[in-house]
Amino acid sequence: PVLQITHGSNQTTVTPGSQVTYTITVTNNGGSAATNVVISDNLGDALNNLVPSCVASIGNVVINNNGVISTNDPTTVLWNIGTLQPGESRTVSIITTIRSDISSAINCQTTAIASASNVPNTQAEANISVPVQLGTALVTVNKEVIGSSTVYEPGD
Repeated sequence: PVLQITHGSNQTTVTPGSQVTYTITVTNNGGSAATNVVISDNLGDALNNLVPSCVASIGNVVINNNGVISTNDPTTVLWNIGTLQPGESRTVSIITTIRSDISSAINCQTTAIASASNVPNTQAEANISVPVQLGTALVTVNKEVIGSSTVYEPGD
């Protein structure tokens, strides 16, 4: 068996308070079955980790496809895939809510790993960027002409 894993998100740039869906697909590109396949996604393992940098807590993560939170690490999600036959793929996903209080630009990463009892581990990363949110300001300038009849135009 030869496992290939892909990990991505439905957006690469997000705004505070928005939702992001991460999708992980593992494929057996080998000629025999991969047994006891497990996908793990540690949401807090990178330098700019997803939890708590971008997502407040694992409580802000919706786990799909029968995934469970690891009992060893409360920021790791596990999916027990079982056996993957040659050419077979499985896809799992999580939905995260980005913290609404982020006030400066940040990049966040999550790393998924596919493992099996009869094949070496393989991993893939997914990255999102939360850019600086600049507000708009309305500026009003009033000019008063004293002692002259000169007409001033905007930009003067």
